Amino acid sequence: MTSKPESGRDHDGVTFRGTDLAGSRLQGSVFMECRFEACSFGETEFMDCRFVECTFVDTDLASASFAGSSFRAVTFERCRMTGVDWATAAWPGHPLPGDIGFEECTLDMSSVLGAPLAGTSFDRCSARETDFSGADLSGSSFAGTDLTGAVFRGTDLRGADLRTARGYSIDVTHNRVAGMRVALPEAMSLLDGLGIDVDEGPEQAEDRAASQPGDRPRIVFLCVHNAGRSQMAAGFARHLGGDLVEVFSGGSDPAAAVNQSAVDAMAEAGVDLGSAQPQKWTDEIVSAADVVITMGCGDTCPVFPGVRYEDWPLDDPEGLGVEAVRPIRDEIRTRVEDLLVRLGAAPAG
Repeated sequence: MTSKPESGRDHDGVTFRGTDLAGSRLQGSVFMECRFEACSFGETEFMDCRFVECTFVDTDLASASFAGSSFRAVTFERCRMTGVDWATAAWPGHPLPGDIGFEECTLDMSSVLGAPLAGTSFDRCSARETDFSGADLSGSSFAGTDLTGAVFRGTDLRGADLRTARGYSIDVTHNRVAGMRVALPEAMSLLDGLGIDVDEGPEQAEDRAASQPGDRPRIVFLCVHNAGRSQMAAGFARHLGGDLVEVFSGGSDPAAAVNQSAVDAMAEAGVDLGSAQPQKWTDEIVSAADVVITMGCGDTCPVFPGVRYEDWPLDDPEGLGVEAVRPIRDEIRTRVEDLLVRLGAAPAG
């Protein structure tokens, strides 16, 4: 046993126990059948390293980076991995499904962008606010894993098992989800998000979700509290545009609930906002939009190059009664109808 791993060295069958390399850099190291127990690698840079048949147990890897590094048959057990950047690892050299396993690990706020992790097991982990966008997670399992706030966009989730995961929200219009297994409440939520009849079974829903066209205009409505104007606009866009558009809304400082006067006014127009919840926008959703409609959020609204922006000067319905909200509702409907025409997403007739 050696006390510390070294740069540029081959380590074969070594057990590192209690090693502290926090904030250090290792470059060009090779680890074959090594075991890391109760080590401290917080903010350590593993540059161009290779890990083959290794096990990490009770090890702190918070904010570590693995630029250019590759993994084969590596297991992490009860490790703290908050904020780890997996996206810069040498994933093109990692083609084998199921090469990595995570057991009771903390992966909160990590970046897994584009990583090919097909067949990976996330067993009783915490992956809150982790970004899985663009990753291949086909056939992966998330048994007992907390995915609250996790981002799945452009992610391959075919055959993934999320039945016992909790807190997740899958954007089925941007991900590949055929054969994905989910618990019944989440399945119903996915169906509802696509405007599918909730009497339809989960398997039918997954097939329908997988067949949704990916070239529909994506509209994002932004305001401060996501409780009035942006909710009404999103409601009309979904109601009028149907399957021809993808619609999101969000706020810079989301309120606790949607404005009741807005809910009542929209109900009069045949649009149900009763189950809508204010939410904060994400950079991933806004940056992928074809058009972003801002409504009074000013400098707090995110700006991304290549994204089309429009600002709609509308009165804020906050604190107003239904009678005063109706003219705002009607103006929003007119603007949404015009937007759909300009996007070529207006329904026939």
